[in-house]
Amino acid sequence: MTPRVREILEWYNGEPLGVVTNMARMLNAGFLGGSGKLAFLSESMVSQQASFKTYSTNKNYHDPVQRYKLACELGANAYIAPLGTLQSQARDFAGEVPLIVEMNQLSVEGRYQELVSFSSVKDTGCVAIQLNLDIFEYKNDLSLVSQVISEAKSQGVPTLVRGVLVKSDVIAGLDMFADFAHTVCELGAHIISLPYPELEFSSEAKQKQYRQLQVKVNKDFDRIKHLAESAFNGKRLIVFQFQAHTSVNDQSHCWKEIARGGGFGTMLNSEFWYQLAAEEASAKAKELMSLFKF
Repeated sequence: MTPRVREILEWYNGEPLGVVTNMARMLNAGFLGGSGKLAFLSESMVSQQASFKTYSTNKNYHDPVQRYKLACELGANAYIAPLGTLQSQARDFAGEVPLIVEMNQLSVEGRYQELVSFSSVKDTGCVAIQLNLDIFEYKNDLSLVSQVISEAKSQGVPTLVRGVLVKSDVIAGLDMFADFAHTVCELGAHIISLPYPELEFSSEAKQKQYRQLQVKVNKDFDRIKHLAESAFNGKRLIVFQFQAHTSVNDQSHCWKEIARGGGFGTMLNSEFWYQLAAEEASAKAKELMSLFKF
């Protein structure tokens, strides 16, 4: 185990041994293993509306075997997918890539809707669960979220909480991202995923407050740093997600800013990576991940 991974795990000293062990499995896996950085291949970022377009560009990826293979070829720290996809090939790919199961989906109103119960997840060998929460509506489900995190923790399974913007026509400000990160950490989240932050605020009053407090937010890395500090002052792992149409060049800039600002990694949006041939996807992903290994 590298000194950096050991340092990160010390932030979770109050957690059950099983949780810390599974965190170590993720941090030591894949191309970035041992660096303290994370890159997750995420199926959950493919919306129902986009799924046909995504898979029609490469019909091999209707097959869960190909999805597992992509996660391995990209060198992901873990592969995130719904329970059915994970169960279909979990035995054949046992030990090759850590697995994270998506526990819920969101309604059109942004409310929590259970996909699977925790009792059905325990036999999959997953290293973590993922909860999807709408950044606008999550406070309506805090009691349920706390309950799910506690149940997972009791079984030695950490929780990744992913912030989602269900309402695309409404601006979610940087202040809302920061509040989300802080709140889910207080609920016991071990890893947080947020959309890549833009220079926007939920209201003029919030923007004025940031100016009065002299919080640096003008540069991308400043906003990343602010969000990392919102997650227990940088002592909870926070990763960032991009839209599928984000080009490799734009992603390269974002990865550099995440590293510079103290973020811990990214979600590899499968909708983007499935449109590339396997060899090309692997080469481009490792080129991006190399920006974290310094």
